[in-house]
Amino acid sequence: MMQLITITASLILFCGLFSTITATTDTNDDHAMTENNDVSVNESDWSTSCILGVKNVSIALYTSDIPNGQFVQVNESCNFLNSSTSIFFTTHGFVANNSNYNLSAVIFQLLKKQYAVFSLDWSDAACYNDPNVINLLEYPFAVHNTREVGNYLASYIKSICDTCSVPFKNIALIGHSLGAHISSFAAKNLQTSGYGKVPLLIGSDPARPLFMLNGPEDRFSDTDAERVIALHTSALGLQKSLGHLDLWFNNGVSQPACGDQIMGSLKVNCSHNICIMYLASMWSDDCVFTGVPIHDIPNGKFVQVNESCNFLNSSTSIFFTTHGFVANNSNYNLSAVIFQLLKKQYAVFSLDWSDAACYNDPAVLNLLEYPFAVRNTRKVGNYLASYIKSICDTCSVPFKNIALIGHSLGAHISSFAAKNLQTSGYGKVPLLIGSDPARPLFMLNGPEDRFSDTDAERVIALHTSALGLQKSLGHLDLWFNNGVNQPACGGQIIGTLKVNCSHHICIMYLASMWSDDCAFIGVPIPIIPGCSDSTNCIIVDNKIFYNTTIVGDYCVSVASKYPFCIKEDEFECQKQVTDIFDTLISL
Repeated sequence: MMQLITITASLILFCGLFSTITATTDTNDDHAMTENNDVSVNESDWSTSCILGVKNVSIALYTSDIPNGQFVQVNESCNFLNSSTSIFFTTHGFVANNSNYNLSAVIFQLLKKQYAVFSLDWSDAACYNDPNVINLLEYPFAVHNTREVGNYLASYIKSICDTCSVPFKNIALIGHSLGAHISSFAAKNLQTSGYGKVPLLIGSDPARPLFMLNGPEDRFSDTDAERVIALHTSALGLQKSLGHLDLWFNNGVSQPACGDQIMGSLKVNCSHNICIMYLASMWSDDCVFTGVPIHDIPNGKFVQVNESCNFLNSSTSIFFTTHGFVANNSNYNLSAVIFQLLKKQYAVFSLDWSDAACYNDPAVLNLLEYPFAVRNTRKVGNYLASYIKSICDTCSVPFKNIALIGHSLGAHISSFAAKNLQTSGYGKVPLLIGSDPARPLFMLNGPEDRFSDTDAERVIALHTSALGLQKSLGHLDLWFNNGVNQPACGGQIIGTLKVNCSHHICIMYLASMWSDDCAFIGVPIPIIPGCSDSTNCIIVDNKIFYNTTIVGDYCVSVASKYPFCIKEDEFECQKQVTDIFDTLISL
C-alpha cells in the first residue's frame, strides 16, 4: 500500500523562537451577536486592524429576489427564506471580503438552483483593510481570529433556525482558505450546542500555514458535518486528507491556468485562489470534471516510530525527503516528488524542520536568519539519522531499502544524516539525491561539512541555479540548462526572483524524472558551461538513479513548459542513445 508518513523534529533552535499563534476558543457568543440580533458587531471606527481582533462582522443575504445581496438583520431575513430549500453560508479567506476572489461566482451558481445564500464578511478581522505591506506579518492574527468569527457564524445560524423556523437539515457551509476553518469552527460550535451535525461542509483549499500541526478539533475536519468535502489545489492548502471526500485538482499542487507566466509565490497564490472557480464550475449543470481514486495520496500522517511499522513493507524502498530554507514539508512542490514516489508503491517519510528553517518567522527577518538555519542543519541531520536507525531497528526495515532526497539546505541535512549513519556503523545509504544543494555558507566547506559523493553508495546532484553549489558533488551531476537560469523562469522574472525560481524549479525536474512518462536528454561535459559535446547522450529518467555505470557531469536540456521533459519521439541524440536506452530498459 502506498503511504506517506510525515515526521517532525522537536528541536528548540533559534529559528523557532517566534511563537506560533493558532486559533483559540472563544465561547462568549454575546460578543459575536448583539442582543437585538443585528447582523454586524460594530466597535468605534478609529481602527479596523485585524491585529486588534474581531471588530466588525457582517452577513449579506442573496436570493433570487435580491441577487446583488443585501445586508440584513435576522428578523428581516425571514421574509426571504423558504423552509423547503437549502440555505448556504459562504465564508471568504485571508486579505479578502465577501465578494472578491470569485466567491461571487459560487454564489451565482447557487442562486441559479434557487438556494438562499448568506455570505459572511469578516474582512476587517481578515486584514483586508490593512496596508498591503504588513499583510504577511498579520497572518497569525487573522488565524487567531478564525475561532471567534466561527462562533459568530454559528450564533447567526442558530438565530436563523430559531427565529425563521428554518430546518437545521437545510443548512450547508462553504469556506475558502481560512474561511474553510471558520466554517469548521461554526460547525463544531453547532454540534456542541446541541444542534447536531451540519448536513454539508465544503472546504476550498483549507489554509495550511499555522494549521498543519493542528488536530481535528482545531482545523477543518471530517468530524464536523455529515458530509465533508475538501478541494485541494495548492501548497497553501493543507496537504492531507481532510474530508469524507478529498478532491486533488491536478494533484493538488500547481494549477494549469496558473502557468508559465506566473512563478514562485504568485503562482502558488493563483493556484490557491483558483480553487473557488473550480467549485463554482462544479455547481454548474453545464460542467463536469473527471476524477480517479488515489488511495493514500497524499495522506500524510505524523507518526511515532512504533506506529509507522504498521505502514511499512520490508520489501520496498523507503524514501526520506527534506525541504529547504523558509519552507515546510509540502511547499515548493516537494509534494510533486512524493506523489511520483507513491505511484511506485514506495513509502515516504517527509521531514518537517520548518521552525528551524525560519518558515514561521516574519518574512522581513528571513535573510538575516539564514546563517542560523545553516547552523541548524547538522543537528536536524543527526535527528533524521536517529529516526532512520529507529525505523530500521524497530520495524525490521533492511538498511538497503533506505534512500534520501533533500532540496537546498535539505540536501545538506540529508548528507549529514548519511554521514551520521556511516559513523554509527550502519554503512552507506544506497541512494542520496540532492536538489540544487544550497551554496551560501557551504561554498568553502570540505566534503565532511556539506553534500558529498562520499555520503552514499550512489550520490546524484541536480544543479539549476546560482543559489546551488556550482561544483561537482556526486557520482552523477546533472546540470539542467547549464545549471543556471532556467527557461521557465524567463523574461518576465528578473534579479533575485529569477534566481529563486531557478533554484526551486529543480524539485519539479526531479518529480518529472521520477515519472514514467517523462525523460530528459543529457550530454557529457568536462566543465561548466561547455555543454556542447553531443557525441554521447544519456536518457535522464528514473532508471538513472540506480544505474551506477552512468557517472560524471552532464548538461541536461529542458523545455520551458511543465513537465519540462522531452517526449520520447522528440529525442535527437546520436546513435549511442539507442544503445543506452536499450540498456536502461533492461535494468
